[in-house]
Amino acid sequence: MSTEDNNPAQNAPKTFSEIMEQLNAVLDKAAKAVSAGTPIDPATLQQIMNLIHSAETSFAPFANTFTPKDRTRLVGGGIKNLGFIETAYESASANSQR
Repeated sequence: MSTEDNNPAQNAPKTFSEIMEQLNAVLDKAAKAVSAGTPIDPATLQQIMNLIHSAETSFAPFANTFTPKDRTRLVGGGIKNLGFIETAYESASANSQR
């Protein structure tokens, strides 16, 4: 691995897709090394971990879009705890018209 590969400031990806492209390239390189019987060097492992961390960080703002009010609605409607089908069945059986 050359010194320019180890410089994170030089190769720092900007967008999520750039991060994933770079991660894919590093993982391909590591897979080829492993299939050839060569162990993965610590610098490559560190680069993989850094890219995964960068991907998690850049994706974090989009990962949880529910507000506390949305979560309350889901629990209150029985969607999250019991599920809609179970809640509807219980209501129908309790109000049967036999």
